[in-house]
Amino acid sequence: MSPQAKKTAPASPSKLEQNLGYSMQAVNFVLKRAKLQAANYDYYDPQKKTSTFEFYANQLNGYQPQAEYDALYKQANAHKTPLDACVYDGVRPVRNLVTGIAAQLGFDGEMDRYRIIAALAMMAGCGNCQEESIVAFLYLHDMKVRVHRISALPDHAFVVVGMAAGATFDDYRTWGSDAVICDPWAQGFQKGNAKFGTYPAAQFESVMGRLLGGVEIERCFPDV
Repeated sequence: MSPQAKKTAPASPSKLEQNLGYSMQAVNFVLKRAKLQAANYDYYDPQKKTSTFEFYANQLNGYQPQAEYDALYKQANAHKTPLDACVYDGVRPVRNLVTGIAAQLGFDGEMDRYRIIAALAMMAGCGNCQEESIVAFLYLHDMKVRVHRISALPDHAFVVVGMAAGATFDDYRTWGSDAVICDPWAQGFQKGNAKFGTYPAAQFESVMGRLLGGVEIERCFPDV
């Protein structure tokens, strides 16, 4: 009787592999289960940018005099798509109204705001990187995963899974060898390419630099 080969137990996944798995779950939840569609992908397409609602709307901040503001606003609205209307006329104004009422009732913590924003975005089925990163953040937070939500300049938000304890949030080089970037907006923008939605934080400079043209961190929402 021939001796049987020894059976070896499968190796346990490393912490990095676990965090990559968590990120993929969150991205799939945002894009496939919640089915959030972003309105501003066209703005980040160089061939479409100058014909988008966001291009004209971004010129309105603090613009004076009123007559010229009104003309620009009309021009911006002429380029508004149904998704633009979903985000900018639906989710965000209602968010401002509901979070204002919630604050008056004493529900004014950032987690309270996140719950409201996520619920509104998922009901409407739309949201840019702000809403998508919040939905991913809450999905992982509710799984008891160590997670941070990061905003980066010029205007992007994403999630870091498994940031090292004691890391400096605005220095990605300190996030640790097990940290993973979770970025559902970027994966959607890149036609579903998972390499932009989930990757080790060690690749942050090359991947995010390509996406944003820079890697300057603005702020961090800490683990709670």
